[in-house]
Amino acid sequence: MAPLAKLAEELPQEASFWLPPKHSSLADGHDGLFYFILWLSVFFFVLVVGLMVFFIIRYRRREGHEAQPSPEHNTALEVTWSLLPAALLVVVFVWGFDSYMYGREAPANAEPIRVIGRKWSWEFRYPNGVTSSELHVPVGRPVKLTMTSVDVIHSMYLPTLRLKRDTVPGRYSELWFDTNTPGVFPLRCAEYCGQQHSDMVTKFVVHPAKPGEVKVASGVQVKDGQELKQLEAGSLVELDTYEAWLESERSPVGTMPLADAGKILAERGGCMGCHSLDGSRSAGPSFKGVWQREVELHDGTKLVADENYIRESILKPNAKVVKSFGPPSIMSVFAGRFSEEELGAIIEWLKTIK
Repeated sequence: MAPLAKLAEELPQEASFWLPPKHSSLADGHDGLFYFILWLSVFFFVLVVGLMVFFIIRYRRREGHEAQPSPEHNTALEVTWSLLPAALLVVVFVWGFDSYMYGREAPANAEPIRVIGRKWSWEFRYPNGVTSSELHVPVGRPVKLTMTSVDVIHSMYLPTLRLKRDTVPGRYSELWFDTNTPGVFPLRCAEYCGQQHSDMVTKFVVHPAKPGEVKVASGVQVKDGQELKQLEAGSLVELDTYEAWLESERSPVGTMPLADAGKILAERGGCMGCHSLDGSRSAGPSFKGVWQREVELHDGTKLVADENYIRESILKPNAKVVKSFGPPSIMSVFAGRFSEEELGAIIEWLKTIK
């Protein structure tokens, strides 16, 4: 497969009419095979349609010409149109299988990151315990993702790496990749997963080897409260190294006022994707004025939203479901996601939202 790999490396690195820019060695095999099939299809389309038009004109019915008997058999022609497609099919299979196997086995030194998909946000857990709603990786080093889902099937899609892999409840799926270009790229869910599927987007950040400015790719969207915000393609952002980012993202509890730490934790957990801050209805009840508010549950009972109620709602969202929001609640279970100190910080932040 060396000649095929060499051909793939010579393909354009920048965006084309068909594909976005490629920023991984895994993309070489995918792009090469795509263009091979594309131009092979174009060639045979032109050949078949061209011959069809030629025969229509050449052998049309004309006055003074009698119909001639058609040949019934041509061994050489039949062998050719059988063996040639078979040979091309073998080429496509071998090329595709080679790319598939290359992407199956992660290098031993790959950076491990755990991924959890939930309605409608991503959670990435890093080796030092940091948790983020964005995927951050170092440039030039292999990364291995171990992925699952806590509710329905999601599918993590990284266009610039030509990678898509399902996250399935109750089991793990894996993929690995490397990157060759620092920058900020799009990450989307490619499997319809419910009401706010189109909002399940985040940033895929590739950190440079040294601090500096990097470009934002086309199509990067981020959640800004209940709204999707499109980042300007080609704009420059300042990025630190991957290791420095990991250190800066450690739990904010103990480093700032509790309410401020709680806001950061809620943003990392993707809470504002389903809960508004202005009182408007969304997938979940609004956070505005939630503290000490009288809450009516689906069974008609009423209670006051205190610390115990909020804590239980985060850890066991189906224990007490608010009227008109279930049951069952569409909120994912966050048990094990936050420590008791972090839960306390989130509650302190919720108290400030009037």
